[in-house]
Amino acid sequence: MNQSTPALQQRISTLRWALPLALGVLSTLYQLGPARWVHDAFSHSLHYGVEILLYGFIGPLAVYGAVGQVGRWVAEKEQAEHRARTHEQRLASITGASADAILGLDAAGRIDSWNHGAELIFGYQAGEIQNQPLTLLFGEGEAAEVEYHWLVERVQREGFVRGHETTGRDADGRQVAVELTATQLAGELGQWLGMSVILRDVTERQRREQEIRRLNAGLNEQVAERTGELAEKVEQLARANAGLQKLDRMRSEFVSLVSHQLRAPLTNMHGAVEHIEANCGAMNATCIRMLSILNQQTDRLDRLVRDVLNAARIEAGELVLQPEPISVTPIVQQALEHVRARAGKRRFHLPPKPGLPFAFA
Repeated sequence: MNQSTPALQQRISTLRWALPLALGVLSTLYQLGPARWVHDAFSHSLHYGVEILLYGFIGPLAVYGAVGQVGRWVAEKEQAEHRARTHEQRLASITGASADAILGLDAAGRIDSWNHGAELIFGYQAGEIQNQPLTLLFGEGEAAEVEYHWLVERVQREGFVRGHETTGRDADGRQVAVELTATQLAGELGQWLGMSVILRDVTERQRREQEIRRLNAGLNEQVAERTGELAEKVEQLARANAGLQKLDRMRSEFVSLVSHQLRAPLTNMHGAVEHIEANCGAMNATCIRMLSILNQQTDRLDRLVRDVLNAARIEAGELVLQPEPISVTPIVQQALEHVRARAGKRRFHLPPKPGLPFAFA
């Protein structure tokens, strides 16, 4: 029943006794007061005319007003009912067109409404499923009964259940993964009338979630595998680096050892050349030139040994190079003398070229 109907009935009932009572009270008050005064003060004809005016016009006007008010109440009721019907039709259209299964359960847990979305998901026509228990959609059996009683108890206690994922069965017995939302239907006094249940097919969503989990698991395995490979490569690089460092230390030690071992004979050779130059008086020009070249080459070897030692010190960070401008002419002359010493009878001549730029070395 529409909620406006009891209110309208109450108004009409009130008007039904209030209008006669008001007219009776008005007539009584007139007869006890104004009627006697009019009868004594004026003629009988005037008194008669006043009563006609009172009973012939005021009474009907009151009835007319009451009937008009009842008409307005009825019009308001019809408008409210029209809005309610429009709203119900809209809700029915939304329910019927929904892709989700929307169904109603009575107080006994039997299905009493079934939309098109439910037909698409479960394959039952409305006539086939009408008055069937909800457990039919859960596969029946003890597990279905346990789940149904849990659902009813939860809805009665909290008023609703939202986002509960479960497994249903369609008309062909195939399993359907669904997300269930249930809401309590209560009467005006709060009594249990049943539930409205919405079931959404989440089979495809769960399949995508499983695929995502599978891909994530595969990705994690690949990351773990690549991490292991990277750790192995790092360990190999560490071993190789340790080997290189060991070789570098051995090279440095070897260079230092060889350099120091070479400097001793070079010093002796240099001293011998100086002794020959100082004590051998009769030497021709060729001997003098050869001794000069030998002296220059021992000096050059000594410089090379020092350069090797300095290179080792540079690699160790113990020596900082400070380039300075030098003339390239002496360097060229030394190179030429070195070639002449090994040329035998061949002669080389390099004309001097003044004005050569300095080099930073």
